[in-house]
Amino acid sequence: MKFTPEDSKELRKRAIFLCLTLLGWIVGLVIYGGLQGCMPPENDLCDGRCAPQETRTRDYSATPEEVWICQQTGQLCDDDCFIPGDDTRFCWLLTSDDCVVRELEWQQTYCPYLDEQCREL
Repeated sequence: MKFTPEDSKELRKRAIFLCLTLLGWIVGLVIYGGLQGCMPPENDLCDGRCAPQETRTRDYSATPEEVWICQQTGQLCDDDCFIPGDDTRFCWLLTSDDCVVRELEWQQTYCPYLDEQCREL
């Protein structure tokens, strides 16, 4: 079997294609691995490779018209409700308008927090 110049060109094209494919995989793995390194395990501090996490600070103090409820615990919201990087933990606002009628289960559960705030203030 003889190799012709056309065979040589085809072989070169395939070799270049394989090299570029391999290079793409290597670059992808390096980038992906670097990004994974910036995701610290839960309850662990970042070792300095990552951008600092945003700290949520907000006044969750209650008024007679509204209270903040921690979605995770069902209690009044405080800083313990949040874990950096965990978007499933949040507080939601309960207002007196939400509690005018208390027919639903969530109203019966959470509206007494507003009543308690009125007594304390």
